[in-house]
Amino acid sequence: MKPVVNFLYKVLDRPAFDTDASPYRIRFHLDKILHILEGDLFGFPTFRLEKLLRDHSFLYSFPHPLPDMRSFEYLYTQHNYKTDVEKIINQVILFKASKIADMFGNHLVFPYMDLDLYMFLMRLPVRYKCKGDSVFRIAKGDVTAKYLLKYHYKSMLPEAITAKKKQGGFAPMPVFFKDDKQRARIADYVLSSSLVSDFLNRDYVEKFVVSYDRESHEAGNWFWYKQNRAIQYFNLLALSVCWEKFVKQGNQFF
Repeated sequence: MKPVVNFLYKVLDRPAFDTDASPYRIRFHLDKILHILEGDLFGFPTFRLEKLLRDHSFLYSFPHPLPDMRSFEYLYTQHNYKTDVEKIINQVILFKASKIADMFGNHLVFPYMDLDLYMFLMRLPVRYKCKGDSVFRIAKGDVTAKYLLKYHYKSMLPEAITAKKKQGGFAPMPVFFKDDKQRARIADYVLSSSLVSDFLNRDYVEKFVVSYDRESHEAGNWFWYKQNRAIQYFNLLALSVCWEKFVKQGNQFF
């Protein structure tokens, strides 16, 4: 099915469909399917980055990992390593988040990084992590995720918890941009930062800010559309702060 899915994705992966409508929702899910080994990258799509960045030389320089599809078990293990271990734990929690926490005098650790526990989990068969009768039923959502964990605590916790389907953890990002005055302060900081003057196209950043201000007052937009847009804004803010602090001021981060 990949050629068909990839064709549909390329058709929808353009500015005309980057608004809150059915084509956007279809593209959102197709993106998750096609880039399963790359984790949850809710940033600017490539066609937006081409307008946002002045220099496009590195946009296409990073190869996308190709999944080894010899079996569902092998693909599941790849996904588990690439997203959970390599990206979320190593790159985000143990590196970025812990470094930032350390700047404020806090110590951040990840509870599952005990080596004995890690090796035990890596040796577990997939059927104990994701229990389903077949690949097709798993794809339809007829599956018990985190099966062994739920089975172990089944006698200790209410059924409402152990029988509940897996729900990904995330911060409701639009909350950070809900207040008009705070959003205006954020916009002023981003637009006056060296990141915009040195690295980005100011006109496009200004258009993004105006568009976000308009959409923030609209009701009824799809949750993941609002979430994605807020994360794009948050990324601009985070990059602006990092650019000023670590590039312009030369502070040590690594």
